[in-house]
Amino acid sequence: MSAVQVIMATSLDERHPPESILDGRDSTFWVSTGLYPQELLVQFDAPASIRRVKITSTGIRRIVIEGCEGSSPVNFEKLAEQDLTDRSGRLQNETISLTSARSLRFLKLTISSGWSDFCSIHKLSVEA
Repeated sequence: MSAVQVIMATSLDERHPPESILDGRDSTFWVSTGLYPQELLVQFDAPASIRRVKITSTGIRRIVIEGCEGSSPVNFEKLAEQDLTDRSGRLQNETISLTSARSLRFLKLTISSGWSDFCSIHKLSVEA
């Protein structure tokens, strides 16, 4: 798998930076600080073949996953949309299958609604 980094997030809390979603730990996380929708944009240093997205989160009601194959994050295609079950503040562990396997440079997560005023993402990983 190629190197990956978060290049944009619509909310920023210095105690819980967006990069925390990529460190593989449940104890660190990114947290929203405003209204919905919330977005995170992830970049791969080389095209990555992706079939599934695994996410550990709290408070997310609906998430949309989009991908971009181009060298700039401008033309996104919706690859999945899913409603998550309310777990009353406990971790939501979801594996979301994409409509088809894609070789992507960018992955955009849009949290369109939540179960409370704030949500968090603890882990994000992709599977080929």
